[in-house]
Amino acid sequence: MQFQRLTGGNVDLKPEESKNFNVGIVFEPVNNVSLGLDVWSIRLTNQISALSENTVLGDPTTFARYIKRNATGDLSIDSNACPGATCGYLDLRQQNLGNLNANGVDLSASLRHNMGSMGRLNLGFNASYTAKYEYQDYIGGPYNQNVGVYVGTGPIFRLQYNVSAAWTRGAWTVGAVSRTKSGYVDQDPSNTVGSYNTVDAYATWAAAKNLSVTFGATNLLDTEPPYSNQGEVFQANYDPRFSDPTGRKFYVRASYQF
Repeated sequence: MQFQRLTGGNVDLKPEESKNFNVGIVFEPVNNVSLGLDVWSIRLTNQISALSENTVLGDPTTFARYIKRNATGDLSIDSNACPGATCGYLDLRQQNLGNLNANGVDLSASLRHNMGSMGRLNLGFNASYTAKYEYQDYIGGPYNQNVGVYVGTGPIFRLQYNVSAAWTRGAWTVGAVSRTKSGYVDQDPSNTVGSYNTVDAYATWAAAKNLSVTFGATNLLDTEPPYSNQGEVFQANYDPRFSDPTGRKFYVRASYQF
């Protein structure tokens, strides 16, 4: 069951402030090989964000000011009741929620190899590892640990990475990209959402100087979304913000440059 919500801006917001740290290095041990490392840290004060329904209703004493019951003491589930005198709703507009601290590491690697008459090969790898992501629901409140755990409006993935490969020979380029998100403890803590991996593939034909045609498939392996028992959005059994239930899809695209 989802109650009626008031979302959007808030005239009472104060500006958030941040202190960021980032240091990176790119290393090329040999020609056509590149390795990258970035270490980052973010600290926000007066973080601007929105509370989730689960957070507000989970502690109705602390968050009483965000629960706007109607005259009968109820919250509305029918949108026809709102706005109006009989509307009971949750005030989930943007708020100053307190501090946020996050840090992690980004990695990258690429290889470009000329194989002569056999064409060219490009390999790539990009990854982001979040070591800490914690935030307060209100100024001075306790910190929520969000990495690998569904807290508030969603999880923070500890690890996300993409692996890509492309081979070009003559008028043809064939490639694939693998995308992976690590698993996490669900909004229902008795469930652990599994990791999610999809593979996209394509072949591009340079038919003429300014014309190319691409044949491709998204989610080539027809991977189903991992099960999630979340209630933040209406879809059941999966989280559409982080996965796609439509399965394998094929497409054809033509591009002409003037």
